[in-house]
Amino acid sequence: MTVPYKILCRGIFKENDILMRDTLIRKSYSHEVNLLIEQSWKDVSSNSEVFIFNGKVSCLDSWELVKDTLTVNYCESDYKSYYGTNIKNINKISDKNSLANTLAVCSVVETVDKKIIVGKRGKHLAEGRALWHVPGGTLEYYPERINHPFEVMKRELVEELNLHEIHDMICLGFGENLSLNKPEFLLYTKTKLTSKEIEREISKASDYDEHSEIRFIDIKEINGFIQKHIFTEIGQAVLSLYLEHIEIKD
Repeated sequence: MTVPYKILCRGIFKENDILMRDTLIRKSYSHEVNLLIEQSWKDVSSNSEVFIFNGKVSCLDSWELVKDTLTVNYCESDYKSYYGTNIKNINKISDKNSLANTLAVCSVVETVDKKIIVGKRGKHLAEGRALWHVPGGTLEYYPERINHPFEVMKRELVEELNLHEIHDMICLGFGENLSLNKPEFLLYTKTKLTSKEIEREISKASDYDEHSEIRFIDIKEINGFIQKHIFTEIGQAVLSLYLEHIEIKD
């Protein structure tokens, strides 16, 4: 069976093993692509049931793996361009260099009692709505500093789960959602908190309503849960790498 994602590289990368480089370039689009972007944004902006925010985002320019260092070069764009290219018009744009290809990060989160956290994304979201996924988010673009995927992931864990207690965090690889051409860092995070302790705090998270449902799945039941529920493509990718990692480790 063909998997809906591509693992661009895999390994065990700590924070210092990932080098982010800003090209200092703002991505540009042709007149035709800009028309698609503007029309798509106009359409979604008129839909009060979909939450959107046109912030600056980091887009993949190029990447390379040399020995144990993953170097990712990125440029500036905005979420409107990503929505109008990768999400809404990817099949209309023949030149894949004209896609925004916004960088993102997600992580399997393992509790001390050996459960992982998954959530069903809300129907009000512009991307991956009503699909199951692990915590994650987009790499925003800051002209004055580098936005590292580990930094973003730690912030997302606080915003989505109110989870501050991180025991360990590693990157298992760099992948791509094939239907969206979206590149994503695939992380594995461990906490010393139990699932019950986290569950008690989730409702205090600022982005608690991003998910319509949160589940804590026993590691031994992950495969069965994936088979019975529809996950995002990149969610499948990071769970696959995670299962490979713990099997090798154990």
